[in-house]
Amino acid sequence: MENKKKATARQMERYPLYLAYLKKLQSRGVSIVTSPSLAKIFHSSEEQVRKDLHLISRSSGKPGSGRNVHELIEDIEDFLGYHHQKYAIVCGVGNLGSAFMGYTGFSKAGIEVLGGFDIDKSKTGTFVRGKRVFSMKKLQTIVKDSDIRIAILTTPVEAAQECADQLVAAGIRAILNFAPTHLQVPEDINVLNVDLAATLSVLAQNIIEKESEYE
Repeated sequence: MENKKKATARQMERYPLYLAYLKKLQSRGVSIVTSPSLAKIFHSSEEQVRKDLHLISRSSGKPGSGRNVHELIEDIEDFLGYHHQKYAIVCGVGNLGSAFMGYTGFSKAGIEVLGGFDIDKSKTGTFVRGKRVFSMKKLQTIVKDSDIRIAILTTPVEAAQECADQLVAAGIRAILNFAPTHLQVPEDINVLNVDLAATLSVLAQNIIEKESEYE
């Protein structure tokens, strides 16, 4: 399916959330979903949901009758490129990086982690979750030869920028950054920052707010 227009960064963050929820509906035997119901689940406006779905959907749906869940799932997966194999690497094979090396869920999004990279000589040449750990010296060659465009950055914060610089120089076009720091990269490089501590803090605050509502 040809994209009608380019999605915003915010929309690209919402589509995987829509997808996960739609798959839950499908598993429960639900075949139709409405924009108002999605807006309620995701604490958004109906207008925003309609805009998001209109961008990726092949059919506009009938007002008041909702959209077909199965078709929406296919549309979102197609828009996100889930049906096209993509390769990724892990940069920084510590505890978090090692977990990503063996995470099988990436395959559902059409992504395969080919291996990891680390500056620790005791790790290079070893295998983690069945994937080999390479020296950073081999980064450019492997990225080019395997046509890799995605990297998962899980280094300590003090090494994150240098690693990002090397990834960009090697040809990486998108970085999933778990280091709690802002990366300086060219404008055409896609970076998605994931701050686990901040996310957990938000969840904790939500609990406090919910509990206060019932006091």
